[in-house]
Amino acid sequence: MERFDVIVVGASVSGAPTAMLLARRGYKVLLIDRKHFPRDTLSTHFIWPRGVSYLKRWGIADSILSETPHFTRMEVSVEGISIVGSIPLPAIEQRFLELHGDSVGATNTYCGPRRLLLDHILVKAAATAGADIREGVTFTRPITENSKIIGIQAVTEQGAQLQATAPVVIGADGRFSQFAKAVRAETIDYRETSTFAYFGYFSGIDKQGLTIRNRGRLGTAIFPTSDGTHMVLAYGPSAWWDHFRRDPEASFLRTYDFCDADSAERIRTSKREEPFKACGSMPAFQRANIGDSWALIGDAGSFKDQVTAMGITHAFRDAELISFHIDRALRGEIPLGEALRTYRTVRSGDYEAYFNFVCRVAELNVRPREELAAILDVSRNQQRADEFLAQFGDTLHIPMPAISPHLSEHPTVATAGCTKDAVPGYDCPPYSN
Repeated sequence: MERFDVIVVGASVSGAPTAMLLARRGYKVLLIDRKHFPRDTLSTHFIWPRGVSYLKRWGIADSILSETPHFTRMEVSVEGISIVGSIPLPAIEQRFLELHGDSVGATNTYCGPRRLLLDHILVKAAATAGADIREGVTFTRPITENSKIIGIQAVTEQGAQLQATAPVVIGADGRFSQFAKAVRAETIDYRETSTFAYFGYFSGIDKQGLTIRNRGRLGTAIFPTSDGTHMVLAYGPSAWWDHFRRDPEASFLRTYDFCDADSAERIRTSKREEPFKACGSMPAFQRANIGDSWALIGDAGSFKDQVTAMGITHAFRDAELISFHIDRALRGEIPLGEALRTYRTVRSGDYEAYFNFVCRVAELNVRPREELAAILDVSRNQQRADEFLAQFGDTLHIPMPAISPHLSEHPTVATAGCTKDAVPGYDCPPYSN
C-alpha cells in the first residue's frame, strides 16, 4: 500500500492546483483522475479577473494568456441598458488581502481559455511541482480504519488495483462526485430553479472582449477563446428547455436576434467549428464539505448555475484556501480537524452571499421598473459601472443593489404565462411559436 501526505481525487480546475500548491510545499501528493489530459469537458470556461489573479499568483498565467485573448473591459447589457467598464484593480487587491493576507498576483485581466488548454496546463504544473499524477485511474471507495477515512482504493484502465493512504483525502471530482457519495457527504442546500445553456464555437467573428446581454428571461454571452474561435452562448429558464430543444439551432439564433441582434448577424456570417454543447438544467447545491480526514472542493463541494460563469474562479479560490490550511496541519501548527473546520468557515464567509445571488439571478425573473431605473443610473457613472461589474464578478461583496426577484412589479409585462397577450421572451420564449 502506497503512502502519501495528501491524496486528491480529480485533476481538474480545483484538484490540479491543490496538488500543485501542496507539492510545492514539499508534500508527497497523489493526484488521480479517470480521464487523460488534455481533454475537454462541458464548461462555459470563463475566468473572471479574480480567477486570473490566482493563475498569476501561481506563476502559470503566462502560458494560458499567451494562447488566449484577454481583456480588461467588458459589457453587461440589461434590457438594452449597457454597462461597460473594468473591474477595478484596487478592489481585487483588497479582496485578496481580506482572504489571503496579501495581494500577490492581483490583476483585472480576464479570459476564456478552452478546457483542453486550461486543464492540461494545470495538470502539467502539478506534475512539475512534484505531484504523482495518475491518469486513467478511477476512484472506487475510501479505505477506512475505526470509521475514519485513511486512504482510497482505485482501479486503472487495465483493471489493476491501487491502494493508497494519507492523513487527508480531498474530493475534487466535480458536481457528480463519486468521492462525495462514498463519504456520504450530506446535501445541506439545494436550489432546483436554474437555467439551460446551449453554446457553440464559431470562427470568423471579429468581436473583442466579453459581452453579456439579457432581455426578458433570456440571455446571451460571447467572447473569444484560445483556439481562434468565439464561444457563443444562449441561455434561459430550464423550464423552457423543452421548447428550445425542439429546434435548438433555430432557437439559438432566435435568442440572439432577441437579445443581441448585432452578434446575431456576426454569427450568421461565421462558421461553426464543432457540434453545439448543451445542458438543460443546473440545480445548485451545497454539500457538507469536510469530515474527520477529508474535504470537498470546487463543484464537488458546491455547484451553482452557469449564469455568472464563476465556477472556475471559485475552484481556484478553494485550491488556494484548502492547501493553505492543510499545510498548517501537516506542519503541526494546528490539528487537522481544526484546519479543515477553519477552511470551511473561511470559505463559507467568502461564498454564501454570492451563492445566494447566483441562485436569484438564475431564476431569470423580469426586472421591475425600479431596478431598471437603478441600472440606468449605474450605466451613466463610470465608477458605479465598474463597481457593478465587480459585484457581478465576485470582487466587491454582494448584495448587489440592482437585483430584484419580483416579476410582478414589471410595469409592462404580462405575468399569466404564455397567452396571446404575453411578450415573447418575457412570459414565453420567442422561439416557442
